[in-house]
Amino acid sequence: MRKRLLDTPKHAIIVVLPESEMLVPFKKAIDEYLALNCRILTSDFSLQYQNLDDLLLSTAENISGINIPHLFLVLPENSDDYTFELSRASDTATIIFFSNPHGENDAKDHQK
Repeated sequence: MRKRLLDTPKHAIIVVLPESEMLVPFKKAIDEYLALNCRILTSDFSLQYQNLDDLLLSTAENISGINIPHLFLVLPENSDDYTFELSRASDTATIIFFSNPHGENDAKDHQK
């Protein structure tokens, strides 16, 4: 994921996460690592005031009508059907499964 994020124009990527609670921690990590200001795509996102020129983070509920060249789909390993999410990528997609959905929260607790 790091290599692809470094090598690809940011407007050509969307990262789709399974839960909205994961958006802010992922944004902070990606922004810090890549020196970006990626956008979180939510239901109140408006193209009238914002654009899609930056890397996007979203959940599946908010990607209807979006077509991005490369999609990173982050899912728990027990996910069943993710065909809708994959249909948003016009060229390629990368699926990343994780086995510990609460691991990130555990790491935050240890940092405190």
